[in-house]
Amino acid sequence: MAPPEPRRRRAITTEQRISLRRYAQQHRALNQQQLASWFEQQFGHRPSQGTISESLSERFSELDQRSEGPAQKRLRTQHWPELEACLYEWQLQIESQVPISNDLLKAAALRFWHRLPCYQGMEVPQFSTGWLDKFKRRHGISERIRHGEASSIDEAAIAEQLVAVQAIASQFHPSNTYNCDESGLCWKITPDRGQATQAIAGTKLEKARITVHFCCNADGSHKLPLWFIGKHRKPRAFGAANININSLGCFWRWNGKAWMKTDIMVEWLYWFDQQVTGRKVLLLMDNFSAHTAAVEALKLMPLKNTVICWLPPNSTSKYQPLDQGIIRAWKAHYRKRWLTYMVDQFEAGKNPLRTTNVLKAIRWSIQAWQAISEATIANCWHHSTLVPRPSELQDNAELRGVTTEVGALINQLEQQHRIQSAMSIESFLNPAEEAIQGLEVTDRIEEEIAAQFDVQADHESEEELEELPPISIRSAIEALSILRLYEEQQSEASAPIIEQLSKHEVVLQDRRNRSLRQAQITSYFV
Repeated sequence: MAPPEPRRRRAITTEQRISLRRYAQQHRALNQQQLASWFEQQFGHRPSQGTISESLSERFSELDQRSEGPAQKRLRTQHWPELEACLYEWQLQIESQVPISNDLLKAAALRFWHRLPCYQGMEVPQFSTGWLDKFKRRHGISERIRHGEASSIDEAAIAEQLVAVQAIASQFHPSNTYNCDESGLCWKITPDRGQATQAIAGTKLEKARITVHFCCNADGSHKLPLWFIGKHRKPRAFGAANININSLGCFWRWNGKAWMKTDIMVEWLYWFDQQVTGRKVLLLMDNFSAHTAAVEALKLMPLKNTVICWLPPNSTSKYQPLDQGIIRAWKAHYRKRWLTYMVDQFEAGKNPLRTTNVLKAIRWSIQAWQAISEATIANCWHHSTLVPRPSELQDNAELRGVTTEVGALINQLEQQHRIQSAMSIESFLNPAEEAIQGLEVTDRIEEEIAAQFDVQADHESEEELEELPPISIRSAIEALSILRLYEEQQSEASAPIIEQLSKHEVVLQDRRNRSLRQAQITSYFV
């Protein structure tokens, strides 16, 4: 079967953008997905999430003063819309980190031209001063005086800003105080020093990498579903297993670099705001470029239930709660499941590096997130100094325990000669390849922005997978009955597990009965 044609971005007219802004201002309760559906009904095509965010941003605020006239195509002087969209987003993300001159903008435009697939094979423009002046006018870019560099912030300045953050956090109950952050996950990495940075079973390590976005509150009572960002829109592992990834209780997004980027972060922020409807919450974030650009894009349609507070720059390793042990505990739980799978596969005479896939990695990630206790989360928030000390602060026994299990599994693999030279547990839990800020700031931001125009990333992954047939409801009920019987026969049987299995069996039986009734009704009308 021939691969599907890649989706091409379709520009919207100035008239359509005016209509969209007016409709959004008149219906402020609508989220961006609902606005995209309205736009599709009105104009016959559905704009992307990024186009909606961009259209509602301050960049096009001057359109609010204009009347809707004859259909106008894109701003006439915008010769390279994809490049200008990238360059403007790059300007927003980089301006707080380095001074931006005209020469720097031209150089960035040239780099984007070479990065973007849609311009490959075309003559390279001169990017004249006249073009740059028009670009800056179209996007409202003016000279800004920068009052200091992030790298020059000293400990005293961080401490002063931290006091301000603590004062804001003190106004919210711990259950209404949240932190979000991302981490890379090299889901195929092994504890073998020799294989850590080499090609693994025909798959390069960087290709077996996804980004995971976390969020939880300060008392651990609310761990939000994980958002995963991979390289492919529909990994073959999903189709081979005949599953809908959303049924796992998580969210899957994609781009060519498997990075968090602005449009995904905007979508996540609106989604988060809906999850806390009915209360006012505080969301603490670091000034990672995709975070700051997303918040900038929210100005026209701000969040209803969420107050965003920025952590002091260059200090998140010390003060961000998720970095104080929560993500590390999650990685330890994940690596434990991955190592256990490796042991089982080797004992069955199989190569785990060939039999595993990203779907298994997602399942283990969700299980690992569910395994982290409220006490562990509360302890890590306390260590961040952003919330008051809990009444009964416990040591981090959970993290020590699961780390010990990881070490035992590594030793088992080494003794069985499945790995040659085991790396340290710390290196295995936090490999350098998983660092989010691993690239130079400007280069990483350019890669991230250009990735959204990489249509090749839309192709499926090239993993060779065993196709799994759909499971019938009858087979599911039989398997569930066997599992319940097994648990009932154990000397240390778990009553809650047996109860849950029985409840789920009832759910499946009801589902089967509804299906049978529907089939009878359908056959009656045939």
